[in-house]
Amino acid sequence: MKSFITILVIALFLQSLSIEAQTKPFYVGISLGVGGTTFTHLDENAGDVHLIGIKYLSPIDLLLSYQLNDAFAVQLTGGFHSKTYQVSPDKFFQSPNAPTIGQNFGQVRSSPHIGINLLYRKSIGTSSKRFIGGLVGYSRIWYFLGGSTTGSCNNYDADLVFPASCLDGVIVNFDFEETNNHFLAVGIFYEKIIGKNANRTLRLGLNYRKGGGDAPPIVGELYYLEDGDRVETVNFYSNGSMLSLDVGYMFGFGKRKKIDTSPKTNKL
Repeated sequence: MKSFITILVIALFLQSLSIEAQTKPFYVGISLGVGGTTFTHLDENAGDVHLIGIKYLSPIDLLLSYQLNDAFAVQLTGGFHSKTYQVSPDKFFQSPNAPTIGQNFGQVRSSPHIGINLLYRKSIGTSSKRFIGGLVGYSRIWYFLGGSTTGSCNNYDADLVFPASCLDGVIVNFDFEETNNHFLAVGIFYEKIIGKNANRTLRLGLNYRKGGGDAPPIVGELYYLEDGDRVETVNFYSNGSMLSLDVGYMFGFGKRKKIDTSPKTNKL
């Protein structure tokens, strides 16, 4: 079944190249994230659940597209993704005696990436200025080294190093690792061509970037103490996966020249 789908996609792709039969203009642009979420994964003791919530995201991508035809384009992308990694003690702990903190612990971390996307788009109705489409892509991503310890302690000696002196409270430790990471991207988008010369495009897209690699870029533990002893510990990690709503603006350049595809006749 997979082989049949692959052959069908290739056939449609080759067919579109001959049908459209036009030159391949370039597009440059920028895409900005306007909202979204990252995904935090918990260990088995917490039921292997996922924490999903709207958080601060700011993916900024520069785009360079090579339009194969009206349907397909190859796109180089590079940018800087600023994400919020967050843990919530009130949701994670399973013990009925766990304290209620009423706050989340988290940090904003940024990471650069470069990658390549394949885009497909189709005009809406008879319009030549409005399109819907989708993309798939792959990017290499880098994370900066670093770690953090924070928490909420009911009583501790301020002269001593926190959290070693905490007797009752909640502590969260996490570290970022410089590992061999990447992400796979899938998305859907709506485009509208604007401008007198029809060489500018606005794009509204919903993109999911699935993080992967040798190891998660962030790992940590969350625990609470009673009389200096751990009562419950929850391990968590995030592979950097994110879902974001992005707005893009692109400017096209290069000539679009129709190619004569009518049957050739021999002249005597």
